[in-house]
Amino acid sequence: MTDVTLLDMPDLVMDKILKKLKIAYIMRLRKVCHALRDYIDTKPEYTIRQIKIEVHPSQIHTRLKFHSKTEITLIYQKQGNDCLYRVSNGLPVKYYLLKNKYFMDVFFGDIVDAVKNQNVPLHRLDIYGTYIECLLPFDFEPHVIEVKPNDSETSWTCSILEFIGGLCKSNSSQNPVNSSDFDSDPDAPCPLKPIAAEFYTTFTRILKLRDRPIQIEELIITIINKSDFLNMVPYIDIKNLGRLDISKMNYKNLIYNKVRMYFDELAELDGWEGIRSLNLNSLYMTLPFERFFHMTGVYFPRENVTIEEILYLKEVMLTTPHISYFNFQYWTMEDADRVYSTLGVFWAGIEEKCWYYRVPDTDEVLGLSIDIFHIVSFSRMSASEVPEGVVVMN
Repeated sequence: MTDVTLLDMPDLVMDKILKKLKIAYIMRLRKVCHALRDYIDTKPEYTIRQIKIEVHPSQIHTRLKFHSKTEITLIYQKQGNDCLYRVSNGLPVKYYLLKNKYFMDVFFGDIVDAVKNQNVPLHRLDIYGTYIECLLPFDFEPHVIEVKPNDSETSWTCSILEFIGGLCKSNSSQNPVNSSDFDSDPDAPCPLKPIAAEFYTTFTRILKLRDRPIQIEELIITIINKSDFLNMVPYIDIKNLGRLDISKMNYKNLIYNKVRMYFDELAELDGWEGIRSLNLNSLYMTLPFERFFHMTGVYFPRENVTIEEILYLKEVMLTTPHISYFNFQYWTMEDADRVYSTLGVFWAGIEEKCWYYRVPDTDEVLGLSIDIFHIVSFSRMSASEVPEGVVVMN
């Protein structure tokens, strides 16, 4: 008599088994064999909808959200030569100490399958980097796991850990971290640089393993140098990217440092015209405003602005209904007093001056504000959203 395996179960029975399992165990089952993984992937409720990754110098936080609205949170922390591993999929929270395992290897061992085999568009991918540590306390007794190649308790992850471990080791040897590779203040060394370089290099190699570029509706990413993002681009379906937010991490609040990073290369990407919303923080653009008019919303820093450019943007916003907002931060404004007087009657807030203009042939109003942080904001709104008592100009 032949043994009956999970794959021999009728679909109805398999579905009932899966419904009894927490999402963390279902993710482990996906690693057992291709057939079981393919079966699980046909179930929309087990499809990953959102991935959020926080990279710290000695720790990585990961949150996976599924179409079933369940989620799992994983924390990987360097603990000497070991990895402290926290798994949260409801209560109770579980802690493991993986002996002699590098925390980055363990993280990539878990995430590689989710990224490599994601066959439906991700709603959102967040990659956030910070030099601030948020270490787990080590005042409890975790479940200690001696990681060995034939250890049945860890066999679901051992082989992939070895594979990713090889990637990470090759990254560190082939791509040593060099401070000259980064556009930041040399007097303020950032402790996140080495781990960020390792993270982005390995994450890009995982994307490269896919059969086709990954589809993402919203990509929110923090970078230290431009190559962190540009090296990933060939493996992302930029043409169908709805929202792209890129922030440069400024160690010790260096946002007003004279060293600035310019990112005009974004407009040369294949798929630039498909991006519908773009938000850049501490990443300067020198391109003409026209290069952004295909988008529904935009924010970026630039060197300076003139009254002619502001008046031009005002006319564009009055006649281009698909742009809901157009914002930028400037370094200098030529003849600011003339700008304010030319724009007409303004409403003065605590931190900004605001102007309101009636949009022809609609019940909408165009709002324009310039604040003390040098941010110019254009946005279309309904007439009911206009504050009482302000003058709406024609």
